[in-house]
Amino acid sequence: MPATDKPSQFVNGKPSEHLPISDRATAYGDGCFTTIAKASGVIQLLEAHIGRLQKGCVTLKIDFYDWDMLRQQVVDVSAAEADVVIKVLISRGSGGRGYSTVGADNPVSVISLHPFPKHYGRWASEGISISLNSVRLSKQPLLNGVKHLNRLEQVLAKNHVNDSVQEQIICDTDDMIVEVSSANIFWKLGKQWFTPDLSFSGVEGVMRNQWLAIFEQCGMKVNIVRAHYSVLNYVTDMFICNSLMPAVPVNKLCLNSKESISIASDIALLQQMMTKSLEANA
Repeated sequence: MPATDKPSQFVNGKPSEHLPISDRATAYGDGCFTTIAKASGVIQLLEAHIGRLQKGCVTLKIDFYDWDMLRQQVVDVSAAEADVVIKVLISRGSGGRGYSTVGADNPVSVISLHPFPKHYGRWASEGISISLNSVRLSKQPLLNGVKHLNRLEQVLAKNHVNDSVQEQIICDTDDMIVEVSSANIFWKLGKQWFTPDLSFSGVEGVMRNQWLAIFEQCGMKVNIVRAHYSVLNYVTDMFICNSLMPAVPVNKLCLNSKESISIASDIALLQQMMTKSLEANA
């Protein structure tokens, strides 16, 4: 985890714990971010994370161009850490009151270091139970896939996760499966793997894309679908993933307060494939 005697937050590459009150990240959530894992001294999938930020800036029309500098800052500020979570945020910067972006011409980068969640390793080895969340995600194709700073739907969803399960599946307003509260999701029906279509809502995770690439390299088709949550009655395997937990098996699916399904999850081979892929991309 971050050393206590060294700064763990940086604004535009310099140690700082402050953003101006006028910054649009705090006023409107006007920006995007990504969360990167550094494990055993290796920053995982850095180029994919930079690409995600670039896509977010293009979508939001944020004129941030210092990508080489940002990339080096990520390396430099985490150099003393072997295992750490690196959060990188880009804000449009300061502007006047109101929604107009006129005058907000100086984007700001924020990098912060955090300890790894201790429970993720246990989840990966033991598996988790999940249920359905009552919160529904709005459909906004203009922002599809972007990890923007407006995360209120996820905050509401996370507040609904109770102690009986570790995660919950979130659907959109059409009751189509989108993701879990902090990760993407894959499930298996028979011999076919599936993952949600994110054309209308949801976050296009770096690890999700890595999985799609691995499946393709192995000649295994993943069906990208808009699927009603009723399909969960028939799943034969399932896992969730994000940059900090590449593959967490789901052992139990709680459909409601009285009905649950036990899943004989068997993703050990997939987990080995991901480990090799991350090593190859180091």
